[in-house]
Amino acid sequence: LRTIVALRVSLLLRSSVPERAPVGPQSLQMFAALPAAVRPPVRSFTSDERLLRWRLAEFTVPLRNVMLAPTP
Repeated sequence: LRTIVALRVSLLLRSSVPERAPVGPQSLQMFAALPAAVRPPVRSFTSDERLLRWRLAEFTVPLRNVMLAPTP
């Protein structure tokens, strides 16, 4: 655990009210900046899901003072 210095978080958010026409994407890729070997699968949306608005939020949380943690 001492080698972990940051956490990468990805949130897939959607609206609760459907639109009349498709407004959502056909698919979304989480962690697109990572190499393909470690990326999660692409999330594809059905025609009903495309009536909702989707947003992908990704951020990195640095862990401060990890090196100061006591060793077991």
